[in-house]
Amino acid sequence: MGALTTLDGKNLDLVRRTVAKDCDAAEFDQFIHICRAVRLDPLRRQSYAFVFNKQDPKKRQMTIVTSIAGYRAIADRTGAYRPGPTEVMTDVTMIDAATNPRGISHAIATVYKHSHGEWHEVIETAYWEEFAPLKEVWQDNQPTGKFALDAKKDGWRRMPRVMIEKCAEAKALRRAWPDDFAGLAMEDEIDRAMTMAVGDGANDIP
Repeated sequence: MGALTTLDGKNLDLVRRTVAKDCDAAEFDQFIHICRAVRLDPLRRQSYAFVFNKQDPKKRQMTIVTSIAGYRAIADRTGAYRPGPTEVMTDVTMIDAATNPRGISHAIATVYKHSHGEWHEVIETAYWEEFAPLKEVWQDNQPTGKFALDAKKDGWRRMPRVMIEKCAEAKALRRAWPDDFAGLAMEDEIDRAMTMAVGDGANDIP
């Protein structure tokens, strides 16, 4: 059984105050329901709730964010998963100290799914320009039109290959098991959306 099925009221309150602190009552119930359905434990940081546009009722949207470890756990529990290789492609012409210091073009990830008596290769690609969390640079309280990697998403600068590989792997896992990952966003995939949302009244991740 999933870890959430045994949580008592005290631990559920801890979830509400930490990894789901911006949820209203309905959003919290939805978050817990989905975590139970896919057997993810938010107290182990396998998942958390992020609310976009929380100050605007018309645009407000709760997104359930999952770590890559949570994604792998879900795939492993299918009994039909085998991890595969990842590869990062670079291009020296794409090197930019502010936005792409390693000149990464894209990552390719492979996972294997066992179906109909044999293993099937599932391959997906994640492009740097589509996932890197870029933030507009301001100077003298004015936007400059220039962009840089969001300093709050430090992993993209410290270990960019790992970050883009995880995005490609998440895409491959969703393609192989679309039902199992329905409604779950992988955290590194939506770093870009989170960065853009900060200016619209969304909170940083918990």
